[in-house]
Amino acid sequence: MSLWTSRGQVCIHEAFSHKSCGQVGESTLSFLSPKVTDLHKYKYLIVGKKFFSTFLCHQQLSSHYDHAKLFLMNLKNIKSISVVCAGNICRSPIGEVVLRDRLEKAGLDIFVDSAGTGNWHEGEDANAKTNKVLRESGYEIAHTARQFKKQWFEERDLILVMDLENKKNLLAIAPKEHVHKIHLMRKFDPMLTHLPDDHDDLVVPDPYHQPIDDFYEVLDMLEKAADGIVKKLKE
Repeated sequence: MSLWTSRGQVCIHEAFSHKSCGQVGESTLSFLSPKVTDLHKYKYLIVGKKFFSTFLCHQQLSSHYDHAKLFLMNLKNIKSISVVCAGNICRSPIGEVVLRDRLEKAGLDIFVDSAGTGNWHEGEDANAKTNKVLRESGYEIAHTARQFKKQWFEERDLILVMDLENKKNLLAIAPKEHVHKIHLMRKFDPMLTHLPDDHDDLVVPDPYHQPIDDFYEVLDMLEKAADGIVKKLKE
């Protein structure tokens, strides 16, 4: 495998089943998870006039292409984020409200909205337990459910999903040039970045038919993920 640069571009060959190219900077290099950086060789990347060291992979990686996408994403350029679940009445409204709150408190001017992969609840308010949990936890919410639209792939810089079914549904309609934007939101939890991208612990379970305690658990998961996102954006 090899890494090479040209005019600030980096390409990864042979580590993955196909080539992926993109801008690289110091912050994106640091975003590699322990799973990816548990390696034994160094190479140097030249980005502009700066030199960075990173590791080269010597074994197959589970979910390897998702790691590559995270590696190549420049979070500094993100200006819009969509949070997506199935129906847009439970998990994604919580993610939207929490992430917007964290971004505003960090002084980051980033647009955040949410949507569902399906249209079952389009036009409805958020689930009553979603509203209760958010308001009792000090958040404000005013929500109308909607379905994710294909044109939003072009308009959003980052798309955060709750589970693998959400991810599969979006990948099925995403133009190939925007596939790299789709990620499980919990992957940004600093305590979970070592996990492969299809790991069960990265899933935010749907609390739709569950007691309110499950909604509080979802809130806790997404607060940790939102904190991780803000941390990466500010690096």
